[in-house]
Amino acid sequence: MNNSIFIEKDVTASFQKLSDADLVASGELMTPPSNAADVEVKGSNGSVVHFKPGQSNPFRSINLAEVQFKGTVGDKIVFVGGTW
Repeated sequence: MNNSIFIEKDVTASFQKLSDADLVASGELMTPPSNAADVEVKGSNGSVVHFKPGQSNPFRSINLAEVQFKGTVGDKIVFVGGTW
C-alpha cells in the first residue's frame, strides 16, 4: 500500500534529519521562495548541496532519515511525495 507524505520542517542553524525514523519515499524536496537564504542539504554520503529559495528537486526512493539540513533560522524545507 502506498502512502502520501507531506513534511514541512523549520530550518535551524544545526543539521537535523528530515525524518526521525527510516522512511523510504519518492517526491520533491523544496524550499519556499520566501526563505531568506540557501538551505544546506546533506545526503547519506556526506556531500552538501545548497537549495536556493524557491528551488525544487525530484528524488526517487531515498531514505528521508538520511537527509539532513540546516540554514537560516526561520526558513523552511518541504518534502511532498509518497512511498511509491
